[in-house]
Formats: sequence, structure tokens, C-alpha cells
Amino acid sequence: MFDSICTFPLSSDLFAQSIHPNSPYLALGLATGHVQLQRLPPLLPGSSESSPPYTHSNGYGTIETAWRTRRHHGSCRSLAFSTDGDLLFSAGSDGIVKCAVTETGRVVAKVVAPGLKAQTTDTPCLVHALTAQTFLLATDSSALHIYDLRSGGSSSDIFSSPKPHKTFHPHDDYISSLQPLAPSETSTSGFSRSWLSTGGSTAVISDLRKGVVAETEDLGEELLCGIVVQDGSWVMVGGERGVLRSWRMDKAKGFEGDEDMRAQGVQKGESLDVACMVPGQISSPKGEIVAVGVGDGT
Repeated sequence: MFDSICTFPLSSDLFAQSIHPNSPYLALGLATGHVQLQRLPPLLPGSSESSPPYTHSNGYGTIETAWRTRRHHGSCRSLAFSTDGDLLFSAGSDGIVKCAVTETGRVVAKVVAPGLKAQTTDTPCLVHALTAQTFLLATDSSALHIYDLRSGGSSSDIFSSPKPHKTFHPHDDYISSLQPLAPSETSTSGFSRSWLSTGGSTAVISDLRKGVVAETEDLGEELLCGIVVQDGSWVMVGGERGVLRSWRMDKAKGFEGDEDMRAQGVQKGESLDVACMVPGQISSPKGEIVAVGVGDGT
């Protein structure tokens, strides 16, 4: 179904990436701690998202580097754009989360991931801007920190406090994935206040106010990825055994109807490391398409 249209060389291993919510930008985080912003080819007049121009003699097919910088000491482990795309958050193995202006790469704020004990630092593993006012930071110690992004209008104090507003531990191991659920029917912002996370051998649904609201049983394998499908009515998780597990989501009861399926083309014994929904304009007679990244590189 898909063909590779471009191979983009990098100076070191790719550890994190994030797509801009509105513009053709791709942020990359590398093992060396570098963060760079790539400007993807724009759509030309007369083209569409279903038939974009990938290569052109006039240069429209060029992937340009808007900026590149050594952002962290150690590796860059996670990247996330703000909901409007104006800011780019990065988390490094140095225990620091930095917030930069997307267009220029200039750092305007930073916080240190707090450790379990006073005056210690944890290692971030995931960052996510849940809403325009809420930022999530997950760490290797299984902590999930919630920060308030109400900044009072100045980008220099985007974090209202260097300390998290709230912290809880939804898993007994590091958090391997985090995906927002569909916003509720009563949402006025258009953003969700609940999310799916995987970590250790469980999947968990959490809420901004209530904390953990639903949890699977111990699934007996390390879970590595999770996604929300069909407008939030189903969730799927993948792990070290190469099996996709799915549940129907009930707002009152949480996870219902566990069903296992092996991802097509995945060899037995290979893990499912990442997963995402294929864009809606790429249709299938059988329904929505889930793309998975496998431990052997396929």
C-alpha cells in the first residue's frame, strides 16, 4: 500500500519525532541531544492531500532544515508541540524539559523533572501538551506530572510554576505511551481531559481531575504502545509479543471485551514498538487502518 518516497539522512540515531498540528513541520530529536525542525514540501496549487507533489524540478520537493541545535546533554527522549503549534517541548536524558519557540528554536522556559526524593532529578520519557493549559510529563520512575501552562500572557513564564500541579503513578514501571481520548460532548475547548497510557504490563485510562479511572488486568507482557480508534470507542495496545489487544471503551465501566489479534506481517517473537492511525483519507473497505512499527525495523 505504501512506498518510501524519501530517505532523509541524520547525524545520529533518531529517538523522538513530532508532527506540527497545523503547518508542514517535522521536529526530530536525536541520540546526541540535538533537536532540529524540518520544513516539509508544501502543497502546490492544484494538488491535494490525497495526491501531493513529492518531487519537482523547481525545488518544491526539498526537505529543508529550519533550525538545529544541541538542546540536551545526553539524548533527546521525547518531543511535543503545543496545541496551537507555536511552542515545541523537548525532554532529555539530562532530566530537563525545555520549551522553545517553534519558528526560531529559541528556548523560553524550562523545568527539571522532579525525582522521588527531595532535591533529586528523574529521567523524562514522554511529554504531551494535553490542552492549551495542561502539560503532561511522564518519567522512568512511573510518575506522571501535570503542569499548569497558564502563563499570564508571557512566553517566558509558560510554566506557571517549576513544580507540577499534580503527580500520580498510573503504572508500576516507566510510561511507554500516552494518547488522548476523544473530547467529551460537553467539551468547550475541543480538547480531551482524559488519556490512555501504557506502562509495565497494564493499560490505564486517566482523567485530569480524577486520576486513574480504569485499568486493565496484568497482561503478562511489557506493553510498548497504545492508540485510540473510532473516535474513542475502542483502544488498542501492542507489546513485546507482537500482539495487538483491543477493548471497547465504556465511559462508566472503562475497558470491555478484550480481543487479541496478530498484526499482519509481523513475525512471531517480534515486538510492536509504536502504533498510529493512518490518516482518514487513506481508506480501506475493511475500515480504519492502524500502522505499527516492529522491533526488527519494519
